[in-house]
Amino acid sequence: MKNNILLPIAIVIAGVIIALAVIFSNPGSSDQANSSSHNRAEENQSSRGLNSFQEEYEPEILPPKRVSKDDHIIGSLDAEIFIVEYSDLECPFCKRYHDTALTLLKEDYQNDERVAFVFRHFPLAVPYISRELHASADEQAVAAECIAKYGGEEKFFEFVDHTFATTSSDGRYDLSKLPDIAEDLGVDREKFTTCYQNEETRPIIDEAFAEGAGAGVNGTPTVFAQTADGESIKAIADYNILKNAIDQFLES
Repeated sequence: MKNNILLPIAIVIAGVIIALAVIFSNPGSSDQANSSSHNRAEENQSSRGLNSFQEEYEPEILPPKRVSKDDHIIGSLDAEIFIVEYSDLECPFCKRYHDTALTLLKEDYQNDERVAFVFRHFPLAVPYISRELHASADEQAVAAECIAKYGGEEKFFEFVDHTFATTSSDGRYDLSKLPDIAEDLGVDREKFTTCYQNEETRPIIDEAFAEGAGAGVNGTPTVFAQTADGESIKAIADYNILKNAIDQFLES
């Protein structure tokens, strides 16, 4: 067992936070400041959307649940470190993380069984929040779980890839095409349609959202680094930061 097991990750993340604070406090960096303001505005919007949920349930902040066989995992369940993402399939920032940082990280560690990646649902849509941010996100999540139910993990992640590749992230996702997509992925159309229309997998989404909110997730993507024994630390959804943190952990 490694001593101070998450210390390398914590040091890297803390260093980046300090660096960002210095950059954004520099009045001469207008582009960076504008970008920061935009991101903060988006984050504030997401947080406001969650206010009613937080006020009603007031969840105690707990560590994210330990990765298990019930999770959607790319890699080995016996990995030494898991990068756990709470995601919304219609979120533009999740799409960017998926298309850039996550894609690169999966390529970097595809042959390293010590590193694995976990996807957890956190749709920013009614009924989970009071104000619609990503109108189709919860329906997409239900569909994803129906595909997992009848197609397995490989088809689940193919659906996630397809969704991020095709979504416009503007609430205009054509849900009527979901049975066609499922069939194209090799999933039985009739079984998928019945599952989706009856929302048979809705309890999975309910549980995932409640668990994420209980762990302090209030926007997407939210990323944690978790060790094999379940110890977790909140990370930053950035390729260079995550790669440096993972490498330092593996070398420690």
